[in-house]
Amino acid sequence: MQDNRIFSIKTKTTEPLTLNNDYTLPDYIVDVRKLLHYTAKAMLHNVYISGRALMFEGEVIYSAFVLCEDNSIKNIIYSDDFEAEIKDIDVDENQIYDCRIDKYTLRLISPRKLNCRADITVSIKLNDSTETDSVYKGIGLPEAEYTTEKRFTTASYVTLYEDVLKKQHGVCNIQLVNSGTDISEIIYTTVNICISERRQVDGKLFLRGEGTAQVLYTDSEGRYCKAKSTFPFSEILENQSTTDAHICTVEVSDIKASFNISNGEKGSIEIDYSYDISDKYYISSSTQIMSDIYSTEYDVEYTVCNAPVLKLNDIFDGRLTVDDYYDLDVEYDDVKILDCFASLHNCTTSFDRENGRILISGDVKFEPVFATDTVNHISVVKQFKYERSVGLPQNELICDHNVALISCNADADKGKLLLTAEIALNAAVLESCEYEFIKEVEIKSTSQRSYSPVIIYYPSAEDTLWEIAKRYKCTCNDIMSANRLENESLKDIKVLLLPRKRSKSVFNAII
Repeated sequence: MQDNRIFSIKTKTTEPLTLNNDYTLPDYIVDVRKLLHYTAKAMLHNVYISGRALMFEGEVIYSAFVLCEDNSIKNIIYSDDFEAEIKDIDVDENQIYDCRIDKYTLRLISPRKLNCRADITVSIKLNDSTETDSVYKGIGLPEAEYTTEKRFTTASYVTLYEDVLKKQHGVCNIQLVNSGTDISEIIYTTVNICISERRQVDGKLFLRGEGTAQVLYTDSEGRYCKAKSTFPFSEILENQSTTDAHICTVEVSDIKASFNISNGEKGSIEIDYSYDISDKYYISSSTQIMSDIYSTEYDVEYTVCNAPVLKLNDIFDGRLTVDDYYDLDVEYDDVKILDCFASLHNCTTSFDRENGRILISGDVKFEPVFATDTVNHISVVKQFKYERSVGLPQNELICDHNVALISCNADADKGKLLLTAEIALNAAVLESCEYEFIKEVEIKSTSQRSYSPVIIYYPSAEDTLWEIAKRYKCTCNDIMSANRLENESLKDIKVLLLPRKRSKSVFNAII
């Protein structure tokens, strides 16, 4: 990274893209009576350059849980490919890609057909640099002859990078409670992994967390059963950064489950899965920029430029438990929870400047599936809030966050359902600000005129030594020497002697 540049983080997005297609059920699934639950996620598979455009190829994977006419529950998987582009962009090796679904819906339009719709946005983040160095292009005299006084400011900023570890393999086991249980069919399997600890040691990033595996299956008597297990997770990434500002996510895919029984003992379900790890991290840097300049002997004109930057304000992790009760219309003596789905929606951040707090909020959508005399499905939305004290400067704050669902559960108590979800948060709070710097300086001739060798000046409370020296074409050191000052502070100073110099010959130059 060069010292004469300031970096800002720029975001560019594709035009909004909508996928809207119908999916006809395969012949082995009987007619569908009810759509119980559905999810959708977007994945990028390929990114390439075409002229001045950046091209994206990916797919949206829909997962639907349906209740069929024979009272069986099935999991239907459907994928829809997409292409998108961002025009007029300079490609950089440090670009970070993000593909998100802004909104999605699945509708049962007939017993044999689902309508799948998703609104997609693909974005990239890149480190955009601004040159701050003023190259000296003087003519006639070397720079030292211009007798310029310069003031520099330390400009602090962050740059954003990403390390990705793809297609790693994991295995976990769920021990079943009943001995020698025969599994007729595994309906579906889910695996969620959440990072809770990151530690940087000797160029490696050590990640630790936990995973939750859940299986819904039918036994040999056709009863629906569920099994759940948690397991520790750890991984190591090659990472040379020394920052603690990491935001890590784990994306699980290609889940496969198989049933095992050993010597007539309790059975177990073995789950194989693949996972990708994305580690975004912010690196804080600084550089010196010229913030002011003047000459003690010539007139000076200059151009002031602005450089927008982001600075790191805070980085944190958090855990949150969200629970809610739902009253059933009828008080059943026996309610069996088949499963409980949950998803996160409308996650946003806001800042309470008066109390110095950040608020991350959103909705947890619970969708429990339970059996009474029939299979039932309800949807309950519960808002969650996570608050944290942070330093709130006057500048605008931006929160880059990841909110992940660890697990969810539903329990029945006569006419009530108790719904619980565990949420993990990982966030970086960034401060948006601008630095002013001088890019081009033109030193012009000063008309010959006589000067008083000393000026008596009475400073006001708003004056600084630099401003006085610039106004009267002398140096701060000259004023300090003439007035025997130990530093540039003007506190308790009532009067100053300002030494002056005479102008030199006429010329023009560019710095």
